[in-house]
Amino acid sequence: MIEVAPDTLFIGALVLIGILVVISVLGYLRNWQWTGLPYYQGPPGQNDIERRAVTLWAWMTLLVMPITVAIVAGFFAYRQNENALRQNQNALRVHSKQNQNALRVQSQRARDEAFQSYLDQMSALILDHGLINAEKNSPVRDLARSRTLRL
Repeated sequence: MIEVAPDTLFIGALVLIGILVVISVLGYLRNWQWTGLPYYQGPPGQNDIERRAVTLWAWMTLLVMPITVAIVAGFFAYRQNENALRQNQNALRVHSKQNQNALRVQSQRARDEAFQSYLDQMSALILDHGLINAEKNSPVRDLARSRTLRL
């Protein structure tokens, strides 16, 4: 299906309507019989049905509804596609934000676990290995310092 922007479709419809109006006005003012605007006077002696010829006005009357339906259907199809595209973009935006939030939560959880592990290790060093009473250059104090700096 050929995609046409509504602005282009609207301008095309206006041009077509303008042309039809100009032809109609000129047909009425100049008495053009082929337009059907001034009543067609056929040869004398024919009844109304026989005198009527297929005129521009008759063709316009016949084609106005299908053309209008096609233009309106095209406009609504374009709007529907535009709305679907907008919804997809919104869904992608929401999904992206959800992914960012999930990554933030996961990162925070990893930091919390690392901190909890640090606290557990420091508690073990304090309680089990006597970190509080350790000498200044003792291996326990160096281990505690390295774990603290690593965090």
